[in-house]
Amino acid sequence: MAALIVSTAEADTYFSKRLHTEVWDDLASNEEEKTAALMTAQIILDNQFVLDATNDRHTNAICEQTLFMLIAGEGYEHRAALLAFGVSKSDALLEEYLATNFIGVCAYAVQALKAARRSEASVTVRSRRATRDDTDYVQ
Repeated sequence: MAALIVSTAEADTYFSKRLHTEVWDDLASNEEEKTAALMTAQIILDNQFVLDATNDRHTNAICEQTLFMLIAGEGYEHRAALLAFGVSKSDALLEEYLATNFIGVCAYAVQALKAARRSEASVTVRSRRATRDDTDYVQ
């Protein structure tokens, strides 16, 4: 099992500077549950992104994903299970799911990890604008 990138103390510090963290604050004395929540978030992100323990944006993303999962609660687990089973539409819930191999990641975490996508980690893309002097310039 991978080492925990964000300690509960670091997460406490992060959440002390953020609004709407009541669900984390409610776990104040439950270090074991905090650790489990952080590890779960880290595993989910690590499956989709290349995480760097020395990058503050990555540690922030783990905190955001943890908060996202805690707020969503059992609903998050239910949606993750539906995605894992490839559900593409549910009349009862009036929701459609794209068939992907990804479990939902909170928007704040995705923004922080934008450049760390696993599928793009080994690819360097260089772009430049064509000029009139380039041989491949097309009018």
